[in-house]
Amino acid sequence: MPYKPPYTIPEVLRLNADGLPNSEIAARLGLSTTRVWQLVKQEQQRYQAAERAVVIRREISDSHAIDRKLSSSDLFCILTLPKKHQRVLMAHFAERGIIEFSLRDMMDLLIPVIAASNDLYDHMPAYRVRKLGIIIYADLIKAMSAVDCGEAFQTEWSARKDMLREYLIRTKGFTYYVLHGKEAALAVHQPIP
Repeated sequence: MPYKPPYTIPEVLRLNADGLPNSEIAARLGLSTTRVWQLVKQEQQRYQAAERAVVIRREISDSHAIDRKLSSSDLFCILTLPKKHQRVLMAHFAERGIIEFSLRDMMDLLIPVIAASNDLYDHMPAYRVRKLGIIIYADLIKAMSAVDCGEAFQTEWSARKDMLREYLIRTKGFTYYVLHGKEAALAVHQPIP
């Protein structure tokens, strides 16, 4: 049976928002003051990241600047990736000395534009990233698809996803997390021929 703490994080945050000192929250909920501080700090960081993401997305959308170079923290801020995925990409960026990356660079990493090729997989930079397996790859496609950075971004990203989807269908490439399955990154809503 999994451990269930005697408190919920929203409860800690509500008490903090009500103005109670960390020591009193800790006493009420049976926590250490350090743990209360950690929970409050994590929520503040999450809130600040969400605010920063809105600003960056708006700037990119308003100026159609999908080539705008972003620091890795800003890129991860707008993509909202799990820490494990961030670590994989950070290691890749560090190996190559990359300190800034644009949304177009991310598109090129995940689904590069290759003219009607039958060997698309040979041209996929993401497949050469150490520890970036098919699950993380599918999650990155989903994260990019969830980004709202304007029409220029959506148009290009949708075209690339369509190209990959058509390639996988044409070659009968079975990639469960990418093409098939309930929450696949490129879910096909029709039977695969």
